[in-house]
Amino acid sequence: MKKCTTCHAATNGAKPGKDNLNGYGKDLQSADEVKGFVGMKKKTFTADELKKVADAIKAIGTKDSNGNGKSNDDDIKAGTAPGTK
Repeated sequence: MKKCTTCHAATNGAKPGKDNLNGYGKDLQSADEVKGFVGMKKKTFTADELKKVADAIKAIGTKDSNGNGKSNDDDIKAGTAPGTK
């Protein structure tokens, strides 16, 4: 889960941003745990913000962001990107 494509659609070499979020990125960004700082143009996050991101990942774990019939958690455990169809 350390790749930009976990949350962003790879589109013609465009840099990751809010305009190319995939389903998982949209679900993560809309999670209550990260409201207020995810989506900001930051390169680093505080330890508290990173904990909130981890909490948000857990919160959306049961969702099926890519519509493949498996939960995000199951996709991640299988080594597949939860936002890629």
